[in-house]
Amino acid sequence: MTTPPTTHRHRTGPILAVISLAHSYGFSNLITPLLLHGIPLILAPAPLPEIVRQAAALAPHITLPAVPAMWRAWSDVEAIPAPQQPAPTVEIIRGDKRVYVVVG
Repeated sequence: MTTPPTTHRHRTGPILAVISLAHSYGFSNLITPLLLHGIPLILAPAPLPEIVRQAAALAPHITLPAVPAMWRAWSDVEAIPAPQQPAPTVEIIRGDKRVYVVVG
């Protein structure tokens, strides 16, 4: 089993877990990097914008695996910065904060 390269590309920060750990997408993007590479998880209790905003503030760099509908909702209320371009992994920088959006 290999981890998708976009998931653990940036080892400077944890992965913010807002998707289900029981789903194959959540397992492969959250549990596998934790087990194989020791990348820490921030477990969000719900994917609500304020929870995402607060969790993202816990580390200067995070990886945020989610689906486009979630990113649009978070971006609309400025919980995360809006991506500048569509790509498999989008690095978003706002001030000294970085968010890596993984498209899946």
